[in-house]
Amino acid sequence: MQRLVPSILILSLAGTAVAQSPWTREAGGGYFQLSAYTIQYDQLHRNSGPDFDTSREITDTTVEAYGEYGLTDEWTLVGRAPLKLLDAGSANAASTVPLSTLSDSFTAFGNLALGARRQLLLGEYVVAAQFDIEFPTGDFDRDTGLSSGYDAFTFSPSVAAGRSFDWGYASAYAGIDFRTDDFSSSWNVGGQAGTQISDRFAVAVTLDIVQSFQDGDVQLPRANLETGLYLNDQEWVALTLQGRYALNDAFGVQASIGGGVPANNVAKGAVFGLGFYYSW
Repeated sequence: MQRLVPSILILSLAGTAVAQSPWTREAGGGYFQLSAYTIQYDQLHRNSGPDFDTSREITDTTVEAYGEYGLTDEWTLVGRAPLKLLDAGSANAASTVPLSTLSDSFTAFGNLALGARRQLLLGEYVVAAQFDIEFPTGDFDRDTGLSSGYDAFTFSPSVAAGRSFDWGYASAYAGIDFRTDDFSSSWNVGGQAGTQISDRFAVAVTLDIVQSFQDGDVQLPRANLETGLYLNDQEWVALTLQGRYALNDAFGVQASIGGGVPANNVAKGAVFGLGFYYSW
C-alpha cells in the first residue's frame, strides 16, 4: 500500500483544511480531486455561553480542486484552489442581532494554497513533513456580510506518520497554522484510518482537532460577524466519514459527511461532500 495510498481530502468546518498524508507520490505520479462541499446553518458553535444565531440563514458551498504531483520519490508538491458559492437567505427569526445585511448571493475564490511534502522515513512506518502557504485570495461582500476566506497569510508546518496493514492503513498528523494580520494562530492534530471493503469500495474516517492560541485581536466588520464566515479563534473537534468507489484503476468517486462538537465560531451543522478523483 505504501506510496499508493491516496491522499484523502477532508473538509474542516471552516472549509479549507486538508488532512496531511505521510505518503509522497512517486516521481511523475500525481493525484487530482474535484469536490463540492456544502453546509446550511443559522447558528454558530460557541465554546462558552449559548450558541450564536446568525442574522440570516447561510448556505456555504465550496467547489475545490486539490492536487498532488511527485517531483521526486521524496518530494511532492500539493495545491488547493477553492471557489466559494455563498448565499445569505431569509432573516433568522431566532436572532437577536439587529439585521444590517442584505439577502443575496456572493461567489469568489477562497484561500488558494501551495505546499510541499518531504518523505522522511519509508518502511514499515512512514513519516513525512509538510509546509503549506495559504494566500489571502478570499473576498468580502459588505452588503451581505459574506466572506470567502481569511484576509491573511497562513503558514502551516506539519508532520505526519502512518502505516499500512492487511486491513488498510492508519495515520496521524500534528501541525501549527501561523496567521498574519492579527488573526490568531492555532495548533491542530488528527488521525485517519481507512479500509478496503471490496475491490472497488473503500471507507475512511478522520478525526481533526483545531485549537486557537487566541493570540490575535483582529477587528472584523459587523456584517462579517453576523454571517459567521472565517471568524477569528475558530476551533473544533470534528469527525468525517468518507466512502470511495473506484470506477477503474485511475478514476473514482467519493462522498463524505462531517461535523464537529465541541467547536467555537464555526457553523453548526453537517458538511456534505461529493466529488471525483483521478490518479496516475
